[in-house]
Amino acid sequence: MDVLKVENVSKKYRRTMSHGPIAGSFRELVSQRITRLFRGALLRQEAWAPQEFWALDGVDFSLREGTQLGIIGRNGAGKSTLLKILSRITDPTKGRIKIYGRTASLLEIGTGFHPELTGRENIYLNGALLGMARSEIRRKLEQIVEFAEVEQFLDEPVKHYSSGMYVRLAFSIAAHVDPDILILDEVLAVGDMQFQRKCFGKMEELGKAARSVIFVSHDLAAISSLCNRCIVLDAGRIAFDGSPAEGIRKYYATSTVAPNLLEPSSAGRVVGDDDARLLSAQVVDEEGRSLVESDIGRQFRVKMRYWLSGSMRAPAVPNFHFYRADGICAFVAVAPNIKASEQGEYLAEVVIPGNFLNEGMYSIGVALTSYQQGHYSVHFYEQRALMVNVRDPREPGGLRYGFAGDFPGVVRPHLDWTISRTTK
Repeated sequence: MDVLKVENVSKKYRRTMSHGPIAGSFRELVSQRITRLFRGALLRQEAWAPQEFWALDGVDFSLREGTQLGIIGRNGAGKSTLLKILSRITDPTKGRIKIYGRTASLLEIGTGFHPELTGRENIYLNGALLGMARSEIRRKLEQIVEFAEVEQFLDEPVKHYSSGMYVRLAFSIAAHVDPDILILDEVLAVGDMQFQRKCFGKMEELGKAARSVIFVSHDLAAISSLCNRCIVLDAGRIAFDGSPAEGIRKYYATSTVAPNLLEPSSAGRVVGDDDARLLSAQVVDEEGRSLVESDIGRQFRVKMRYWLSGSMRAPAVPNFHFYRADGICAFVAVAPNIKASEQGEYLAEVVIPGNFLNEGMYSIGVALTSYQQGHYSVHFYEQRALMVNVRDPREPGGLRYGFAGDFPGVVRPHLDWTISRTTK
């Protein structure tokens, strides 16, 4: 049964040609004119002519109960606009949506929260905004607080909460509404790894209970693991609608994103401390070519370039942290017998053998640590620096023997077996 129908939805915005959004009030209009006079801008008529910008253009799809839908796309593709329309925060310019059942949305940190009210008071306020009766909120209050892990701060004003506490409480309220559709934007990225696993577990519970989830994220590993359907948005239109694995491949094929290459300096960032800096990290195939996806039977390499100042007294140890899509750590590759600490640039590489990792999307954390006299130092750690998709091509002659399902576990090694007949 369908719980949502999106029928030819489009959203148009207006903006001026070169001077930002068109003024919405007389005060804004006067302010814009004065600013332009001081800047010496020419007040030509064409400079004030509004341009039409279609954030969404003819989006059309339906959602069945129990579907875990992941929506991906580049920045500006229309993802957030679509979620705001589905959450009824804004109206479409054209088209319509039909929702059958209760929805709960978590789009921005602190949405629906009053900063001066306590966590407890905001649970009642936010729950009421999401359609919960006061008796229902009272009955679920303990579960909400326990899941959010804010017991000690429950009666403190939320203006004193960290962004992570905001997200934990907001997600917990939305999830305990028992919605027919839970709508989530990228806000979960604010939470720590442990809480993200709790959220993902809750989303899986909703799926098993035939509840639907719409999840927008740049974490493609999470999309691959949690979702059974994927929509790729491009320039306000649906470029793909199907399986997450195919959707992610489509996204990579049409995107300039390089999830297998990290160069902090190209983004004006510095990763590291006074002792060590990360210069680059990359996933490559056996021939050294950039790699996004690897067949399960082929080996690939992960490498990092880093700089040492020469001031470290202990050896600098490069290591890579492999995480499965659900946040479970698959393994940590730590370089053995490292003695390098002199000043200079270094290249560290590790080979991941074929027939080792199970199928799926993996994020790779890149770190450099040192240890001396009981003191452990982390000089840099990029948690999701790289990504790689391990795929089983399911070709004849493989190790599946006709099995078409998913193998459990983090690893799927090709081990040496001996099978002999012991009786006639």
